[in-house]
This record gives sequence, C-alpha cells and structure tokens, in this order.
Amino acid sequence: MSTNRITRETVSGDSALCYTETLTYGHYSDLRHFARKEASKTKRRKSEDNNSTGKTPACTNTCRHGLMWWRHVLFGRYAQDWIFLTLLGFIVAIFSFMIDVIVEKIQIAHRWAYREVDSSIVSQYFVWIVFPIVFICFSAGFTHIVGPTAIGSGIPEVKTIMKGVILKEYLTLQTLVAKVVGLSASLGSGLPLGKVGPFVHMASVSASVLSQMFSSFRNELENESRKVDILTAASAVGVSCTFAAPVGGVLFSIEATATYFAVRNYWRGFYSAICGAIMFRLLALWFSAEETLTVLFKTNLRKETAYDVYEMLPFVAVGAICGILGALFVYVHKSIVLFIRRRKKLNAFLQKYRLVYPTVVTLVIMSVLFPAGFGKYMAGGLSLREAANQMFDNRTWSTHEPNDFIEARFLEIWKGPLDNVYITLFLFFVMRFWMCAIATTLPVPCGIFIPSFTMGASVGRLFGEMMAFCFPYGIRGKAILPGAYAIVGAATFSAAVTHTVSPAVIVFELTGHMAHILPCVIAVMVACAVANFFQPSAYDAMIEIKKLPFLPATIDPDICNAHQVDAEAFMVRDVYFLSSRSTYSYAWELLQLHSVRAYPLVDNEDNMMLRGSIQRKELKRVINALFTSERKHQYLSRKLQTKEPSEDKTELRPLERSPQDLHDKLEEEKENKDVEFRVRFLDSDAEDEEDLSPDVENLDWKVHELSQPINFEDCYIDPAPFQFSAKTSLYKVHWLFSLLSLHHAYVTDGGRLVGIVSMDEVRKAIQGFLNTIPKKRKTTLALKGKPESEAEATK
Repeated sequence: MSTNRITRETVSGDSALCYTETLTYGHYSDLRHFARKEASKTKRRKSEDNNSTGKTPACTNTCRHGLMWWRHVLFGRYAQDWIFLTLLGFIVAIFSFMIDVIVEKIQIAHRWAYREVDSSIVSQYFVWIVFPIVFICFSAGFTHIVGPTAIGSGIPEVKTIMKGVILKEYLTLQTLVAKVVGLSASLGSGLPLGKVGPFVHMASVSASVLSQMFSSFRNELENESRKVDILTAASAVGVSCTFAAPVGGVLFSIEATATYFAVRNYWRGFYSAICGAIMFRLLALWFSAEETLTVLFKTNLRKETAYDVYEMLPFVAVGAICGILGALFVYVHKSIVLFIRRRKKLNAFLQKYRLVYPTVVTLVIMSVLFPAGFGKYMAGGLSLREAANQMFDNRTWSTHEPNDFIEARFLEIWKGPLDNVYITLFLFFVMRFWMCAIATTLPVPCGIFIPSFTMGASVGRLFGEMMAFCFPYGIRGKAILPGAYAIVGAATFSAAVTHTVSPAVIVFELTGHMAHILPCVIAVMVACAVANFFQPSAYDAMIEIKKLPFLPATIDPDICNAHQVDAEAFMVRDVYFLSSRSTYSYAWELLQLHSVRAYPLVDNEDNMMLRGSIQRKELKRVINALFTSERKHQYLSRKLQTKEPSEDKTELRPLERSPQDLHDKLEEEKENKDVEFRVRFLDSDAEDEEDLSPDVENLDWKVHELSQPINFEDCYIDPAPFQFSAKTSLYKVHWLFSLLSLHHAYVTDGGRLVGIVSMDEVRKAIQGFLNTIPKKRKTTLALKGKPESEAEATK
C-alpha cells in the first residue's frame, strides 16, 4: 500500500520542532515495528508481575476479566453515549413537567382570585391585571439579575453556536436557573407567550452541563463536531418534551438549528427525544388524573372519508393565507424591535428602568383581554393552550345546537355577546396577532412557536366555519370539518413563521389525527414557500437584529462575486504565530495582548511552514507549569553549584522575537496598554496575578524560566488545523465554514502560512464589503464580540 509519508526532512530540512508525528500523516510503515515493541513490553511486564506475586489462580483471572468486561459495557465510551442521552431526556422532561405544573397552579390561583371578587367589576379588573404584572416583573427582574443571557427564545443563539461561534455565557448553569425560573413566571402571567424556544435553549444548556460529568465528552468538547452532536440531540429533546412529539422534535431541531446535518446524529436525537417524550407523559400519568398515555390535544374528527379531493384547493388556500400572515407577523415583530432600538432616548430610558416596559405592555394586553370587558368578544379568558385545544373541536360552531349546559357554555365563549362565531374568531386572531408581536419583545424567557400555532388554528377555524357556511351539505356529500382546517392552519402558520416543514408532523403527533396528513403537508409547503418569498424566518430575523456572527445558509454569487473572489482578497495577513524558536516570554506576551482562541505554529520565521496550532488554554497551561517549587529548587541548586552571577534582575528581556514588524507592533501595543512587568496566570474563571518584583531571587528564577525556548513536547499540538489554499474561491470557503461549523481557518500557499480567515471576514465578504475590509487587521478568532441581546430585542 502506497502512502503519502510526510516527515520533517521532506517538509523542511532545518525544522527544529521535536514532537512525534501522528498517524494522520500516513506513517503506516512504522505500525508493525511499533506493535511488536509494545507486545514485547506487555509480555515483559506480565512476566515480572508473575515472578513477583506468583501465578494468579484461573478463577481470579476469570472474575477479573468478567468485571472488566462489564465495566467496559456499562461505562465505556459507547455506553456513556446511551447513558448521557437517557439522562438528558429525563432531565428536560422533568423540567417541562415541573414548569407546566407551576404555570397551571398560578393560573388556577389567578382565576380563583378573579371569581372570588365577582361582586365588584373594579375589584375583578384589579385582580385580573395585578397577577400578570407581578409575575412578569418578577421574571424580568430575576432574569436580568441572575442570567441576562436567558432572555428571549434561545434558538437564535443555539443556532449560532452550532455554526462554530463561541457564546459560552449562553450555556452555563446560571443561565439554566434563570431560564427555568423566568419561564415559569412569564408563562404563569397569562401573556401570549410560548416555551418551545426556551426549552431548546434549556436542553442545550443541560446537555452542556451534563456532558462535563462524562469522560467521553469532557476531553472532546473542544471538538466542534462533538459539540454539534450534543446540541443537535438537545434541541430535539427540547421540542419533544414540549409537545410529547419525538419525531417532530427531531425534524424541527434539524430544520431550525442546522444548515448541514450529520446523519450519525439521527439516532442520538431520536433516542433522547423518545426518552424525554415518554418521561414527560409518564409524569403526567403519575401525578395527574390521566388514565393512560394519550396525546395532548384530543380530537374526534371523522377519519373515514375525512375530506373530498376538491377540498385540496381550500387547504392550499389556507396555506397561502397563513404564509402571508406569518411573513407579516415576522415583519411586525422585527419592526417593533427596530423602532425601539432606533429611538436612542427611549432605548436608554427602558434600559435604565427595566420594569417599565414589561409593566406597560402587560397592563395594556391584560386590559384588552379582561373577560368582563372587551375580552368577552374574543374569548379573552382562555389561555393559548385551551384556545388551541377547543379549536380542534369536531362540531361546527355556527350551526351546532348545544345538548347540555357544558356545550352551551362552550359555544357561549366563542359566539360572544354578538352571537356570531365569525366575529369572535376574527377578533381573536387580530388581537392575538399584535399582542404576541409585542409580548415576545419583553425582556423575559419566551418563545414564539406556540403563539403562532394558536393564531394559525384560529385562522384555519375561521376558514373552516366559512366553508361550512358556504357548503352546508358538504362537498359531494362529505361534510366540512372546521376542526381539520384548524389543524392545517396551526401547522401552516407556525411553519410560515419558523420556515420549517416539521409542524406538519408535530400537529399530528399532538392530536393523533392522521387522516388529513396529505393536505396538511401540501399546505405547509405552500406556506413556507410564500413566507420565504417575503421575509426570513423569525429566528434568522433575530440573528440579524442581534448582530450575531452567523453565516447565511446560501449566498448570491452576483452580489459578492463568490466564484471569482479568492481567499487572499479578504484574508487577514497580519497573523501572530509561534515558531520553534519562540520563548515562553514571547508566548506570555501573546496571551496578554491578544485574546485569540488558537495560535498557529510554524517551523521558523524564514520558511513559515505551517506545522499545526496550539489552543490558548494549552499554552496557558504550559506557561503555568513553569512556575513550580520543584523547578525553582532545581534552578537554585544549579545556581549555587555554578555560583554564576545572575542576569539582569529588574527587567525581563525576551531573548527572541518574531520578525521586526511584528516585534514593533507588540512593543507598541504593550506600551499603549501599560503592561506592567508581571506574569498573569489566566484561566476561564478568574485572573490570578503573581508579582515578580518583591523577591530578587524569585525574579531572577522567573526571568530565567521565561527566557527559555518553548518545549513543544509538553503541550498538545493539533497537527492538522483547518486550512485551505489562498486561491480557494469565496464560494468554497463559505461552503467549508457552513459544512464544518468553522470559526477560523488558516490560509496557506504551498504549505506556507500566509494568512487567516475567520467567520467575520467570510460574512463581510459575502455581504459585498470586500472594498472596506482592511488587509492588515487583527482578527478575533474566538469571536467574543457580545451580541446585542438587549431586553426589548429578544424573543
């Protein structure tokens, strides 16, 4: 077998790097020698153990092998995947059930207090608005204090993280606590808010925190593909535990968060989503009055001859209407956010007095929904879930006569004082439309899927009632089912808002009604096509508003000239690097002055041959390992033995620098930042500083240690960082960044490092700003620019 064997001699004759080449470079010829050598070592070790301890009985060896086998089965790498996914599903399901119970108790208490003061309409109005204001203000205040990153949906941030951008503050335990408590309070307030997006975020945070407890994930979190695997499964679990819809949850997670999906994650998403859905329904069975596992929204629609073939056109019309209305909803929501942001004085006022905006919005919405006032014309006393469940009813409200008091009360709600179901449904949609658009801009954890789901059900129900009025005897003898139109409307409107097809599957998992799956899928496709023509999805719109570093899924070659523009046209040429001659002091200065994620490693400054990259954390660890008591004692012992005078004790003079231009730049930045003479031991949690000046011997020892060349054998070097040729087109660069979720890549020319490209450069090049990109500019590989997640701009 022929292999491309690359050695240090073939790449560069004067290479000074002394680390072992990995098998990535095709060193298959040394494998037999290595195997024989290791086998001889193993045999020698076993013989020595037998000679020293005596021969072990056969039964002991059998038991030992059996225990090792069970340990491998239960705690091996493959088993840890299953355990991790199972625990993830159970944990998120417990969160979902717990929040549902809390919200239900809050709403029961609210309605009980409302009924207890029925003697006075003023008292009822006071109770009606005070409960929501208290809970929404508590949610806004708690979220702002504990974890501001928990504000809004969370899907735009998760989608950005899965594209390779580092937003670590969004995946912390603090954010999870703020999300759970804030979401419980915001949903309990009774405002038209959802929980799908927050649960996707909560599941992603839970997966990130839980993965730290498993060894198979702990060392591989730096691997971008491994992190994407975890977040993909978590997104599916978040949707599954909201609707108890595992299949739709997996599909929605793929469509809403991923541009390119790895098929290897399919089983992870399905298994974890099924675990979460089963646990969610079992908890409802154990702690509620349910008798068995059932769907959330029960329907009794006709299944045999459910619709006539000519009804396909009305279903398609529902899809087109919901597509237009969904695009309009995204536009209105985006316009409200931009209106507040562009008014700087208003924005500053709302930032200073954070509870004013939630209070005013809640007061207005709940006043309109007051059941004894204007709310009786639009079923204002119903929650979103109750309204959606009732709209799937099999009866035709406009013509049905009640048989008992329950049915009479049910129809009274939807006919209203005007005894007209069409006006009630129309007002329900119109008022919920602007209420949801404003409520989802509040600085609280909230989602947008369930509000759009309910609004679509009202549109479909209204269309179905009108069809039943126009065709009282049905179409060719088949009666019109307004409830089926409500199901199709719910799927199409939510699909138009999110630009996903999975709501067609979710709605049937929610209702258990499969007879209308074909017209529903067709209507959803039409709605997505229409909405995509007018507006981006709600999640992409928020990514754009928050200015998150996210690459578009597709590019227009006519705008950015993607096929003719090469990487060298927009790459950053001024790259800070390490070489085989770099000293610890130079590496320390790089850590102090430049907060990049990884540093390229070249052979030397003359040939600039790229050898790999070193992570920032690894470089910090190597420098921190210098200053140990053992190394200090060794240095002092050698010094006493040789009795040589120490070097300069007052100033650290690195022995080596990069090329002159890079050296001058470092010195200039050092003076500008007033970098004192000290070594800063940085880590992710705190910055501990150790002053070098008090002790002269201490100073002399540390000067000596820092002036030594870096021993690259002590640190992990990625021998194959992502790189491409300088002549690679912008179209291919965008494809690589999107497919591999890269945050940066090196540009080489014949193996020589000539530049670097991060997501920021690719995004600006795609946007057609090639002429405005400076050719010599430092790039932040970690993309640590904090997104503008202002309170009023989140959803």
